[in-house]
Amino acid sequence: MNRKEFLTNSALGVVGLTSLLTASCKNATSETKSPDATSVTADNFELNETTISDLQEKMASGKYSAEQITKMYWQRIEDIDKKGYALNAVIELNPDALAIAKTMDDERKAGKVRGALHGIPILIKDNIDTA
Repeated sequence: MNRKEFLTNSALGVVGLTSLLTASCKNATSETKSPDATSVTADNFELNETTISDLQEKMASGKYSAEQITKMYWQRIEDIDKKGYALNAVIELNPDALAIAKTMDDERKAGKVRGALHGIPILIKDNIDTA
């Protein structure tokens, strides 16, 4: 097989595979959609579309604490990733996250803010080595 035939066959294979996967995804989502999934939308999450600056302002004003924000995002992960759509995209949560958030809140109360990410919970993609 020459290069041109290989590229043509590969392109046809990709188109066919894409069509097959698209069709199977449409069927799978209609069949496996959890009853809870319909109630879990981006619109009903209070921190939807919230920026880091917005979160910092809310913590500075006292509307939220880092601990409250962390709990809200944990609940969001539970609602969508574990229940709702059951994506299982989040492999692990730091068991010390709430304790760290409380420490950040205590520092903020004492007048120490480390920087723009002080008290902001961060989700790290699993292919990032954090050790």
